[in-house]
Amino acid sequence: MLAEGYRIETREAACVGAVAVFSDRGCELARIGDVTDFTLSGGEFAEVFPVESGFMNVVSATLPGERPEQVETADLGLARIVVLGTDGLGNDLRNSPALRSWLRRPA
Repeated sequence: MLAEGYRIETREAACVGAVAVFSDRGCELARIGDVTDFTLSGGEFAEVFPVESGFMNVVSATLPGERPEQVETADLGLARIVVLGTDGLGNDLRNSPALRSWLRRPA
């Protein structure tokens, strides 16, 4: 449909994404692709979907997608601070103690 209607290939229109839904029960998170998600609690960042090794900038899945199993989900409970970011932010949070320190400063 993309190729016919807009004259572009599906791969050219692909994107990655994440969504967080907050309610009285907590936060539910879903992502597809190389989006990184962290919580901040007690001054420490914790990665919701940890990377096994290396950089996270290899796209594993994209939207529009044809396989629902490519969507990863997590129930974060009552997480107060949730950070959704690109692989660039995720790589920096993982590998830069100076950035982590600056971001967790009190306002």
